Formats: sequence, structure tokens, C-alpha cells
Amino acid sequence: ARIVDAFALFVARDVKRSAESGAGTALKLTDHARRIFGDLSLAETSRYIRDSIITYGIRDWARAPFGAANHGWQPGVRSWKVMEAFKAFDFGSGARNLHIVGEAYSDYQGFIEGALNSAELALATLPAVAVDPALQEPGLGLS
Repeated sequence: ARIVDAFALFVARDVKRSAESGAGTALKLTDHARRIFGDLSLAETSRYIRDSIITYGIRDWARAPFGAANHGWQPGVRSWKVMEAFKAFDFGSGARNLHIVGEAYSDYQGFIEGALNSAELALATLPAVAVDPALQEPGLGLS
């Protein structure tokens, strides 16, 4: 299906950027993935990803009862600067404790990955909190 080819190419571009630069992308590859995709061309990476897609679903948000909606950056907007500003800001207090997250304010609009990426950027601005081991429930994998 053409939609699967388009999606595989969309993902493959990010995979190749991350595999080649290792920095400056929201996508974090494991060492294993970096070894696999580092030597493949964009076409080979796209084919690898396409072949790994088992199933997919598409919803036409323009049909009832949804009525259509989507987000997109206006031409000329430097989305990366907006994302940087929204991950932590304040209204003059210096606290930087206000955060705007969600797919609408991300580099993957329309996808859950965008919401998760923006949340991860905001969470990275928060100081680490020590967890008391006595309060952890066994088997939850908290660390």
C-alpha cells in the first residue's frame, strides 16, 4: 500500500538522521539500531521499516462524527524555537515551571510520538528527585 511506503520513508528519514548524527534529533536509537541502520542507504532503511510493519489503521477524521481537524506549523514558524520555549517557561518569576506539551506543539504533529517527544523535552527540564527505596513496591521496575 502506498500509505505504508510513505510512512516507512517518513520514519526512515528520522532513523537515518539519528544514525548518522547521533545528536540533534528527537529520535534516540539503541546501539544495535545504530549499527543496523548506520550502514544502510535511505532506500534500504525505508524497505527494512516497511517490511517490519505488520498492520496499520487509518481513520478519516473528516468523516462524521469527527468533522476534521489537524495541526500544522504556519509557513515561516521556526517550530524548534517554539518547542524550546514551551518546554519550560515562566511569566517573569524565573521559576521556569510552566510547560506546554502535546502533539500540536511538537515535531510529529498528528502522532502520539509528537506528544511523547514534547513531554520528554519538558520532563528533562525538571530536577531529578531521589526515590526512597522503602516506598517502592516490588516488581514495578522503578529505579
